Amino acid sequence: MRFYEIDLYAPGSTTPTRTWTSFPGGQFDPGALNVEFDLTVAPYGTPIGGQSVTIEGISIADLMQPQQFAPQIVNGVQQPGMTFVLKGGMGKGLPLANPAQQGTLLKGQIWQAFGNWEGTEMTLDFVINPGGYDSDNPGNFVLNWQAGQPLSTALQNCLSVAYPNTPLTVNISNQLVQSDQEVHHCGTLEELAQYVQGITNGQFLGPTYPGVQIAMQGGALSVFDSTWQSPTVQLNFADLVGQPTWIDVNTLQVKLVMRGDLQIGTTVKMPTGLSGQVGQVLTSGNSLPSSANYVTTFSGSFQIVEMRHVGNFRSGDGRSWVTIINCVPYSNG
Repeated sequence: MRFYEIDLYAPGSTTPTRTWTSFPGGQFDPGALNVEFDLTVAPYGTPIGGQSVTIEGISIADLMQPQQFAPQIVNGVQQPGMTFVLKGGMGKGLPLANPAQQGTLLKGQIWQAFGNWEGTEMTLDFVINPGGYDSDNPGNFVLNWQAGQPLSTALQNCLSVAYPNTPLTVNISNQLVQSDQEVHHCGTLEELAQYVQGITNGQFLGPTYPGVQIAMQGGALSVFDSTWQSPTVQLNFADLVGQPTWIDVNTLQVKLVMRGDLQIGTTVKMPTGLSGQVGQVLTSGNSLPSSANYVTTFSGSFQIVEMRHVGNFRSGDGRSWVTIINCVPYSNG
């Protein structure tokens, strides 16, 4: 069964003020509200804008006062929007569903919230900014890269100030060291990511070095480069929705049943051999050509460079609850 959970948190609160889920109390609710989203997850050096989520069948109270969720001015002081957390994946109930693959798909601050009522359709739309900062509300990003200091230390110091309560992992080469001091100030995570990628691309480790990437997913920050020995996730035949395909030079696209346990930079290993999943019909030896339908067209390991979560809870199409990953052949270094 399809699983989702949406939690809204007031600024500074650890208790959700609103919760919508398809599994209240751990049991599937066939009457759960419909949710629709199309979320792109990519390194912040690639501008993608805010993310949007739509909830259908919302209560009239929430429909009439959507501004309570967005940034607003209280007593002359600008207050940030509520924190929005969306978890997704598959819940127990179907033979091939794997609840262990559930995870946080999106976490960020609500940038805009607006309701709409057309006929019998009532919807509440959210626009979420995962980075939490924009040109109207800039953050304090100061990269103070001292001479002889590894870039990993400078980025750790910079991001710890801008996001003091956000989990942070830095996995980049220790050979990224400047001979002179370099100081840079910017107001958003996008600006910092583009700057860092620009000054490291093709530098330090040779002309083919792609540079340092910064990503935020599920409320956690990750800084990595091509030298990182990323964790490997083994894909199974039951995870795939159709066959993988090339979409660009050295870029493979794989459509999976929705899951929240994958991250940008994670290495995925394609299934090998013939699929023997329960429910599949295996043919006899005299029909050998049809066995091509039970193997994947690709093998080996690939590193995720971009992701997309597409969800329409009430749609009967299996392609309406998927995670699409773009990945490149994995090479360490």
